[in-house]
Amino acid sequence: MIPQKAVFVVEDDPQMQAALRLLLESLGIRVWIFSSAEEFLNSPSWREEQVACLVVDLRLPGASGRMLQRTLREKGCTLPMIFITGFPETEVAVEAMRDGALDFLVKPFSSQRLADRVQQALAQSFARFQEENSKKQISVALQKLPSREREVLDGLLEGHETKQIAAKMGLAIKTVLKYRARLFERFGVQNTIELLRRIGWRPPKLEELPASESSRPEFPGTN
Repeated sequence: MIPQKAVFVVEDDPQMQAALRLLLESLGIRVWIFSSAEEFLNSPSWREEQVACLVVDLRLPGASGRMLQRTLREKGCTLPMIFITGFPETEVAVEAMRDGALDFLVKPFSSQRLADRVQQALAQSFARFQEENSKKQISVALQKLPSREREVLDGLLEGHETKQIAAKMGLAIKTVLKYRARLFERFGVQNTIELLRRIGWRPPKLEELPASESSRPEFPGTN
């Protein structure tokens, strides 16, 4: 099930709040309005929405928009953020973008530009949601693997070829190939490389290898 998209607006100006709500709801997006960073942080909603982004005024009563950005980063929040402000501040804008803000819009800005940025931010959020959901599904699948399939997978992760895995397990090569085929089917892949990528395997970086092996990194076999 695809979660509904949501935008958190942190803005203290009632007229701007109303204008943003009207625009975003016209796009079929659920809108949450907060008048301060503190009000936003005290709400459980930003932890519960799965596909969302923030539209934040730079200057707010209490904690500023930049302070909110830093606080969310410290809390591990990855929701994309778009800043809006009535005061063009180049240095602050550069710092905000460096810290991950998607854009920095100076009032008055066009409705279309904000709509485009919000759609871009929500697309990023949805991609992250899909990635996290995929990781959870893979984790569950790995935990439920039959012992023999797990042994074959471990052998592939260690870089062994089919005949080496067969020898280690005391099985015929065709039997190992059967288990490997089940792994391919289970994870929806066509070959060993796709399987390893699907479960999150990455080749080691050269600097992570022992000095004696740094010139010849080993990669899982595809045989």
